[in-house]
Amino acid sequence: MKEPVNFTKPEFKSDSLNYDLLLERGIALVQSYSGEIWTDYNHHDPGVTLLEQLCYAITDLGYRTNFPVEDLLIGKKEDLNLENTNLFFPIDKVLPSSPLTAQDFQQLIIEQVEEVKNAWVHPVNDNLLGLNGLYNVFVQCDDNINFELEEEQIRQNIYTLLMENRSLGTDFQKLQILKKDIISIDAKVKVDSFVLGETILSEIYFQIEKILNPNIKFQDIEAVRQKGIRVEDIFSGPAPLKGYIDPKDFTLKTSEIYISEIKEIIEKIDGVLEVEELFIFKNGIKIFEDLITFGEDHFPYLNKSISDYASTSQQVKLFRDGNLYQIDRVILSQLYDSLSLSDRKNYYKTVKPQKIDLRGRFSKKEIEQYYSVQNEFPAVYGLKENELPAKSHRKRIAQVKQLRGFLTLFDQLMANHLSQLANFHHFFSIDKEINQTFFVQNPIAIPGLKELVDFNNQEEYIEYLKLISESNNKFHKRRTEIINHVLARFSENFDTEILHKLTKIESESISETEVNNKILQARIRYAQNIIQNGKHRGTGFNYIKDTWNTENCSGLEKRIKLLMGNQDLRFRSLVNPLIENYERLEEEQDWNLEVLNVKGGTTLKVLRAKESKDDNTQELKYFSKTTTDFKFLFVYANRSKNYNTIE
Repeated sequence: MKEPVNFTKPEFKSDSLNYDLLLERGIALVQSYSGEIWTDYNHHDPGVTLLEQLCYAITDLGYRTNFPVEDLLIGKKEDLNLENTNLFFPIDKVLPSSPLTAQDFQQLIIEQVEEVKNAWVHPVNDNLLGLNGLYNVFVQCDDNINFELEEEQIRQNIYTLLMENRSLGTDFQKLQILKKDIISIDAKVKVDSFVLGETILSEIYFQIEKILNPNIKFQDIEAVRQKGIRVEDIFSGPAPLKGYIDPKDFTLKTSEIYISEIKEIIEKIDGVLEVEELFIFKNGIKIFEDLITFGEDHFPYLNKSISDYASTSQQVKLFRDGNLYQIDRVILSQLYDSLSLSDRKNYYKTVKPQKIDLRGRFSKKEIEQYYSVQNEFPAVYGLKENELPAKSHRKRIAQVKQLRGFLTLFDQLMANHLSQLANFHHFFSIDKEINQTFFVQNPIAIPGLKELVDFNNQEEYIEYLKLISESNNKFHKRRTEIINHVLARFSENFDTEILHKLTKIESESISETEVNNKILQARIRYAQNIIQNGKHRGTGFNYIKDTWNTENCSGLEKRIKLLMGNQDLRFRSLVNPLIENYERLEEEQDWNLEVLNVKGGTTLKVLRAKESKDDNTQELKYFSKTTTDFKFLFVYANRSKNYNTIE
């Protein structure tokens, strides 16, 4: 016996997909507006037939409108740049910022300077001038770095990196590359009879190294996310380049350690029975006290004596059953490398840039394609192309054209709706070339359309549709709302009150339309710089680089310039006209050192050209070797305290 089949009522994502509901509401509206004027509301009535066809067409529009956002935004095989045009950025570009805290700078140095093993950044609290916002930076290099040959280059690389990321109101007072305090261990250790001596010795070196000189661990981003660490915590501060660093790993530099602590570490290792003797040497000098200290500019470096174990004077000697255990150097090296592998900072692979990998199922053409509702009417209406008999009466032909003209309005509206969907990407774009927010198309599938519209060509018809669809005021209003929506995704707001006043002051004859257009373009420029604005909002300008005619300015200054509608973000000086028009004398000009009497009894020694020697002249010819010196004259010599004249 067959089981009965149950029919369930279909669920619709929106009312536009429910044909029966659309038809029911349509008839209800007709009845409320027409009353008894409409002859019949049954299915055979031509008006109801028109309503049925339109409701059917709306369900098709509703189906496409409810496509997933990637179908509408991206489409199939579309070459689109969602970051530059629609501000859809992956999390590794949205969340990170320039370094703001001491820990941020520490992470920045460790990740971006290959030669650095660890770094510490401390605020200066006792500046002699009482200045705040200063930091001292201490850097520990990798063990395999040739300190004498590479120190200066490493220092320069770190300093350049710090200047490029310096925060507003901060600076770096001291950059110190730490020097090694070499720690050697001389000990006698009794071990269990059933353990491998190389295993014990490698564990001793490994555990002591962890206490003296812990490594920074880089954890895989995806593995960390699976552990439940929040995304905003992972990408807080500078973007991770080599992996996630647990904040707990940013420990203080080892400044002291007790010999008794080292002895306790050795005794806790499995297989160690007793530490009979333990002597610690610092830079070759034996330490007699229990406490070993390390200066601010030094770090402890454990001399593990693995490669030259047999020849070194300080050794950790292992005794098993009263006999000296002979260490195999190769086995010791392999075991130690195995232990330390997980602590090495390059263990994890480099973090790959994240991407928004979305693909749509339909092309823009497929979404926009419109099939006229007139092609769905019964043949008795004669609406399809060439459906009327050739010998039809002129009145009959006119009636068909009249009905086609009536239905073309609905066809055009529905075709434009699909065009709006197909241009979803352009609608939410920050491209400054966008000049419309209503999109239209020529519904060529409408039968006899050329006979209904009086235009010379398709382009002329499209331009007319654009003209009647959207005025300039409506475009500016809608475009402004769209850009505001995009900015709101980043919790940003572009206030135009001051910019509007400045634009009007700049040109009194400017029209309101021109003002709106300038403000709109400024709003778009602000949106185009949204990521850099957010990332570098707290960054100061790099004062070791030239600022002349460049965008080398603080993040705050750049942000204000964009809010003020500045089109040129480059830094320009007020003395630029003087610099461009000054007369440069030839280098072979004869100059003499002379003493000028300055009002107030002061004398001033200057270099003056020989031919201009005239006690009554009011001119002073200034000697400058470089253009930079000449600029400084105008920038700093406006006040006497800013310069000093010497022989």
